[in-house]
Amino acid sequence: MTQPKSPLYIFLHLPKTGGITLRYHIIKRFGKKRVLFFNQSKDEKFATIRGVNEFLACLSDKEKNQIKIIFGHEVYYGIHRHFPNREPRYVTFFREPAKLYVSFYNFFKNKIDEGSQFVILCKT
Repeated sequence: MTQPKSPLYIFLHLPKTGGITLRYHIIKRFGKKRVLFFNQSKDEKFATIRGVNEFLACLSDKEKNQIKIIFGHEVYYGIHRHFPNREPRYVTFFREPAKLYVSFYNFFKNKIDEGSQFVILCKT
């Protein structure tokens, strides 16, 4: 009888849906060594799927087996293919649309109030 594959949780982080709060609790529960967090603002190589794929291709089987959960805005459906010996379990959160847009507005307003600059592209 074959041993069941251990689960690999993959969190698809949609913006403004509570992902940062969840990330805090995940790291607190599992520890940083068992969590793989893709954050393009911290590491530019994670800004593309290609960069994420290249990083994952460099991980050893031992390193891959230590990971319990993957998350970040750069995580995509299909990332589980890099972990053939694991049972993928995708998770995400949705938010009521009006609350989502209010959250986006507040986020960008706070950034502007802090002096951040945004480039807005418009088609005319």
